[in-house]
Amino acid sequence: MKGLGWRKEHADPRDFTHGDIPEVFDRVQATAERPEVDFFEWIPPIKDQGDLGSCVANSIAGAYEFDGIKTTGTYTPVSRLYLYKAARRLGGFSGDSGAYIRDGMRSLVRLGAPPEALWPYKAETFDAPPDFVATGYAQNFAARRYVRLKNLTEIKAYIRAGFPVVFGFTVFPSIDAVKEDGWVPLPKSGDRPVGGHAVYTCAYSNVKQSRYWQDPAGAIGFMNSWGDWGDKGKGWLPYAYFQQGFCDDFWALISAKHPDENDFT
Repeated sequence: MKGLGWRKEHADPRDFTHGDIPEVFDRVQATAERPEVDFFEWIPPIKDQGDLGSCVANSIAGAYEFDGIKTTGTYTPVSRLYLYKAARRLGGFSGDSGAYIRDGMRSLVRLGAPPEALWPYKAETFDAPPDFVATGYAQNFAARRYVRLKNLTEIKAYIRAGFPVVFGFTVFPSIDAVKEDGWVPLPKSGDRPVGGHAVYTCAYSNVKQSRYWQDPAGAIGFMNSWGDWGDKGKGWLPYAYFQQGFCDDFWALISAKHPDENDFT
């Protein structure tokens, strides 16, 4: 098991939710129900957070890059260390403390994130002072809007409409036993959680069946940030994981700016 770092947060009445942005609501409502949706073809290269508790930054960076590939055909990796530092500062944390997804989304809207080339992912520099050159580029690569979702039904609706969704889930020791198909088993009675982890999703299936025959059909496909873990970095969480309360804190990235990185080099 590598680093975790998701800090669970409660709803805030100031959050935008489904229905608060009319054009987004209309787009989601107009998307027909489908038994399966798979946008894996647009995912960026799988990330590896190592032992840092930077899963929130890694998952938000992945969602942002997915949006760029899907909507504009451009891929610019953004600085995960910048996002991690900005999210921790917004949350009032220091050190390798993990972060809230809301703070990561807020930082991407307020501050943006510079290209990874300007602030590379090196664990030994995760708490270094801000690089002013990198910071100067950050706002060019920013999110414009994000929406907090309430449940699995809304998550699937936003995936169908093409929006990546970042969320957190409770991790149990069995995650280390995940095979090449990426199936995460439901915890058994007596299993003790070891922490919280954030990932992003752009796929679901109502019919996909877990290798664990006792788990019901249906799952969310997600991108992890542990290198080649699971199915080359991808995994599947049974719907029951959501329905039993082991997943929470669902955030859809609605729109973002995706300039060509070469314009700034």
